[in-house]
Amino acid sequence: MLESFYSFAKIEKEKNIRSLMEEEELKENSRRFIEKAIGKGYVEYAGDELDGIIPPTSRRHGAREKKKESVLDKIRKIVEVFVGV
Repeated sequence: MLESFYSFAKIEKEKNIRSLMEEEELKENSRRFIEKAIGKGYVEYAGDELDGIIPPTSRRHGAREKKKESVLDKIRKIVEVFVGV
């Protein structure tokens, strides 16, 4: 029974990650970033790694920062749900 839960959770985790990557047009290395955050139990947003997964966005009127915050929030939600899975 427990094995079934973990199997289901892994499939759901993969769906959520893939969906986020497609929705936000994240770069392929974002999967590794998200998996690492799930493993740690929190999202590290200091440094260049987060900037490296976000697609090019205009810096006008804070568009890049808004995009970054939006993506960061969505990654945090995925981490909260799947930490430990």
